[in-house]
Amino acid sequence: MALTVTRTSLRWAVKESFVRYVATSGGRMSCGNGAQWVEGEFDFAADEASSHGESRAFLGDVLFVAHGSLLRVALGLPRIEIVGETAAVSALTDPLDPTTRIEIARALRARAPQDADGRAPWKATLTAEGARVFGGNYPPGAELAPLRF
Repeated sequence: MALTVTRTSLRWAVKESFVRYVATSGGRMSCGNGAQWVEGEFDFAADEASSHGESRAFLGDVLFVAHGSLLRVALGLPRIEIVGETAAVSALTDPLDPTTRIEIARALRARAPQDADGRAPWKATLTAEGARVFGGNYPPGAELAPLRF
């Protein structure tokens, strides 16, 4: 049975402990180009022109920087490819390479109701490629913040 995905924004806190770490270590996080920080989550605007079928594309980028740029994590133009009850979450992770997408997470549709804006919750875990994006600080399979889209 195919899921019906509404064309809303993506709300995602990425990984709460990571966001807290960057904030408390004197680092900074920035977002733009269609992404904003809203109520403790990043809100990535829907990219209607690039979304089709079970592929959902979103606008915006997020950058985490700490320790004099020794810690630097970029997530841009997230995309979600849905297959049944699971999804692959990819993003651009190198600002100097705007063509290579990395699958950073796998997601499973949660058994919870949609939010007031029609976003369905998905439980997300880090992939091996995603673990490398975070500098190996989290192992593959580590739980990420839930996605809502």
